Amino acid sequence: MDMGGWKTRSVFKRYDDRQQRGSDSRRSKIERARAEKLAQYTEFTQNQAKNEESENTEKNRATATRPN
Repeated sequence: MDMGGWKTRSVFKRYDDRQQRGSDSRRSKIERARAEKLAQYTEFTQNQAKNEESENTEKNRATATRPN
């Protein structure tokens, strides 16, 4: 309290509560951003797997119809 220049405990507690709310807000923003990135990555990998599967199917069709 001396370092901050606060004379009463109530003022110190008020600023501490504000700091905690700000910290919670920042933490929730980070969590949301992580969840969005994970969703994007998951969607990307699923699409990539589908593309590879369709490419393999096309290759199999081409190989099956090629005369020996």
